[in-house]
Amino acid sequence: MRSRNEYRLSWDEFDNLCIELAHKVKNLQFDRIVGVSRGGLPIAGYLSKLFGMKDTTALSMAGQEPWPWQLRNALIVDDVFCTGKTFQIIEKRIDCTNNCHFAALYKQDNCSGTDKYIYVRETTDWIVFPTETISITRK
Repeated sequence: MRSRNEYRLSWDEFDNLCIELAHKVKNLQFDRIVGVSRGGLPIAGYLSKLFGMKDTTALSMAGQEPWPWQLRNALIVDDVFCTGKTFQIIEKRIDCTNNCHFAALYKQDNCSGTDKYIYVRETTDWIVFPTETISITRK
């Protein structure tokens, strides 16, 4: 496996990518935005503001128990998809047969079989999002 270059995304770039993603999904049918924890949460919040939606749902990939709800008319967002595995797990663990859409800001270049997922940019870099550069020490 070759090493990836690190790219530090600025807040302005993050804003622009979220706006571009909003344009790509605006004609889809969805009434809920779901952010995959942790990378998808800021994107879900941003998109919910752009679309005037008051509610977003967080989805944690930790644990193996089934989620206690079904998703209908949902836009499920994450920061990056590399293999599509996270989205595939979500599809299997939640009944996503009723109009679920999957989107991310970035798609890694080595991804295959993920044509149904929406993304803004393709990259070979390791993306460091602005939310990842915040450091807080717990006392």
